[in-house]
Amino acid sequence: MILGSSFHMKKKKNTTYYISQLVGKCLQEYRQELGVSGESIAKELGISQQQLSRYERGENALTVDVLFKFILILGINFPDFYHRLFYIVSHHPKLSHHITNLNGFGWELDDLKDYYNSAIV
Repeated sequence: MILGSSFHMKKKKNTTYYISQLVGKCLQEYRQELGVSGESIAKELGISQQQLSRYERGENALTVDVLFKFILILGINFPDFYHRLFYIVSHHPKLSHHITNLNGFGWELDDLKDYYNSAIV
């Protein structure tokens, strides 16, 4: 890399993390139902409350590490979380048709990605 060059790595401005939006919504619902403040969760995760809000809105992609730590902090077991997430997806007006033929053990992420890519264009 040449110092002082005009080459800069930029984050895509309009990057949308669709799966993270769904996961974030699910985490936010659990947090609110349990009466846990965003501030306390953020503190336990070691992040700012603003970053937590970005995760819950899906503006920033959640890592698997953050996801599992969040679930552990809330005291949710993974199967319950997965079923809630699956429920959210299955009742989403634009996503439900992508999972109608699935057996509940997983979803076709490529189909969701293709759906969103075609919706953006």
